[in-house]
Amino acid sequence: METQSDLRSYVDAQINLPCKKTIDELLGSFLPHSKDKAIRLNNEISINTELLFKSEKLNLSIIDPSDSATIDKVYDLFSKFFFNGELVSKSGIIRNMHGLSKHFTKRPQYRLFAVKNSVNDGSVIGARIMEQLPRLDKNLSDTGKNILYAIYIAVDKKYQGCTGIAKQLYISSLIDAVIEAEKTGRILDAIVAECSDATENLQNSVGLKRVYFKDGIYLTELNFRQPHLSFNTITGNPTEPVGKESKEHFMMGLFSKRSINKKDLEDGVRSLVRQYRSNKIGIDFKSEDAFTEYQKYFDGIESSIIEQIHQSGKLVTLSRKERTIYQLKYGDNSVITHKPENGLD
Repeated sequence: METQSDLRSYVDAQINLPCKKTIDELLGSFLPHSKDKAIRLNNEISINTELLFKSEKLNLSIIDPSDSATIDKVYDLFSKFFFNGELVSKSGIIRNMHGLSKHFTKRPQYRLFAVKNSVNDGSVIGARIMEQLPRLDKNLSDTGKNILYAIYIAVDKKYQGCTGIAKQLYISSLIDAVIEAEKTGRILDAIVAECSDATENLQNSVGLKRVYFKDGIYLTELNFRQPHLSFNTITGNPTEPVGKESKEHFMMGLFSKRSINKKDLEDGVRSLVRQYRSNKIGIDFKSEDAFTEYQKYFDGIESSIIEQIHQSGKLVTLSRKERTIYQLKYGDNSVITHKPENGLD
């Protein structure tokens, strides 16, 4: 088990480790003088740890893909917060936790963290799934850096006012990500996420914010669309109409705490969209022409988002609270946002 002192020694030995500031900032939120926090740590900070909510003991741990009982409970919790089209199947989550694609080839590994009530039936009251993607530049070259993709997060409504649960899930997943990246000699550089109205506050609580572009007093949100995932095996075209992709609120941050710039945002979008390109010729498509059409579709999604980044004004990131303050100052119409077509926003 990695303890707080182990982590400090590891981080302090690497002065240039980008996520050091993020770890320090999050650890600081649990210092003893923060008596107003409803959640506090009952032992040293580690990947697997114990939390206290009032007098209630909660256990946070990384979940093994063989723990089907806990995964069932996590899936039930996620199902309350994510639209069916957004949520990977239960079998898909388990397969991804093994680091395997649907073709059982190697892919980035899902890492699942869950907070369970240790008193009652071990019910899951909070969970997060992360994976690491290689950061790709405009030439699709691997930069040697990793982007942490915050895929799913949910906290039971009874505990949602206690952002300490989301923070501790983030701390544990970040410690784990640092260790996993270090094993392959890579640097954990940035984090990307998508959010709905139901999960925005949880993402904001660990520093993730939505992306906008400024033109005068007006802010326009990045028009990020999650690509279709189902394709015709003969034509290579998506089974649903192009242009009807699910719109998502895109978030990004750097572990160095530097504000993101447009190059960072381009790399984040490119690396994430590329991860969705998992279909293969000869398996998913019956001809090279069909596979070419499939590639063209993804090229179009990627280029349209990056074109917006190039052609838009100054990049701004805002939390929900900051967005509300901005609208109070400049009017409701000063922030132009898009509404995900998932029934959650």
